[in-house]
Amino acid sequence: MAFPGRHVFLTLLLSPLEAVYRVALLARRHYFRTFRTPQELGRPTIKVGNITVGGTGKTPFVIYLAKLLQRRSLQPVVLTRGFGRRSSGVLKVGNTGGAQLPVALAGDEPRLISDQVHCPVYVCEDRQAGAMAALREYPHATFILDDAYQQLAIYSDVTLLLIDATNPFDNGHLLPAGRLREPLHQIARADAIVVTRADHPFEQDWLIETLKKYNRAAPFFFSYHEVVGLQEVPDGSWLDTAEFRGRPVTAMSGIANPAVFRFDLAHQQIVVRHQLFFPDHHIYSQQDIDRALREADNYGSDLIVTTEKDAVKMTKLRIPSQKIYALGIEARVEEEEQFLQYLKMSVDL
Repeated sequence: MAFPGRHVFLTLLLSPLEAVYRVALLARRHYFRTFRTPQELGRPTIKVGNITVGGTGKTPFVIYLAKLLQRRSLQPVVLTRGFGRRSSGVLKVGNTGGAQLPVALAGDEPRLISDQVHCPVYVCEDRQAGAMAALREYPHATFILDDAYQQLAIYSDVTLLLIDATNPFDNGHLLPAGRLREPLHQIARADAIVVTRADHPFEQDWLIETLKKYNRAAPFFFSYHEVVGLQEVPDGSWLDTAEFRGRPVTAMSGIANPAVFRFDLAHQQIVVRHQLFFPDHHIYSQQDIDRALREADNYGSDLIVTTEKDAVKMTKLRIPSQKIYALGIEARVEEEEQFLQYLKMSVDL
């Protein structure tokens, strides 16, 4: 099976920049191998990351992992960069019953994690500084480092590499000619590999064969995304997906992989009459909402369905009752008990 991906001409056009990026990666890896010893955070540490940019289902998996730790009466603390936030330094997003940092300052994904898990989330460019701040309040933390596969400066007890079943390697090229952050041989750094969105159609034999080519030691786990209902924005009330079957809707999203969102809606027999896409991590304005409502009406849509990541950025905006709903998604590992046993062997849980 060949790598799917971008138009060949665009790939060729960007190949000189890809070569520059490759050299920069080599220099970075040499620096960390030669001059930097990975720093321990002082508590059990799990890295979660990917080898491509965006759209691997990382945030639902981090939420799942944090809840899994909570069920074992542990204290998960998520350290994340907070991509797209309008702030810098170490900031605590929230915890159980605590005041929430505005999405613009926290970032959409950290806010979503905090809302759904009710665990402390620290946004920090410097993960070590974030860990030090967290340990002052949570000395028994188990750290989850979000988007950290390329975080070579920090030691982890286990590194989980997420691979999106629906588009594992794009066209096989590095940025900017493709979506790879690193060459495929860096899959070898993974302690375990989690294939996300495994409920979607994909070439399983080809994917496993390709991954084993670069890493035969890592165990494989398969993660599924389950639709759990639709939540009204900003009211927060939940409805069963059965109430939306056959109803024409406008799909609105600002995520890296909107094709998966469309697939999930179709799988629930929700009829997409119109689609409105924004860039990943888009911060919604009242003008965006007003435009979406007008277009939905023009296309004969009963309502607007968006993603949970988008919905956290709409809660302060004026939205008519029963007009916008967020599709609720939960990740789960197929063989959860085996996955938990693997974590217990790798991390001091």
